[in-house]
Amino acid sequence: MTELVSSAALLVDGEVHTEPPPARHGLLLRRLGIDRKSLEAVQGFVTSRGRFVDRVQAGEIALKAGQIQQLAFPPSLFTEDLW
Repeated sequence: MTELVSSAALLVDGEVHTEPPPARHGLLLRRLGIDRKSLEAVQGFVTSRGRFVDRVQAGEIALKAGQIQQLAFPPSLFTEDLW
């Protein structure tokens, strides 16, 4: 089964926070009360295999799976690339 990018996610203190699409990273940051430029949260995505991956890894997965044809801001994936 091909791994897909499923949802935006944040990794904060070893815990993954996510919401279903079309949730974006900004929404997750606001709900957690974290400033967008804060280094306490790693922005990434959860895959169809339940893995947290960073933006670069997510871009590679989405391209390989055919979810997108190109990245708007290489080498990173943004939710705007997907939904």
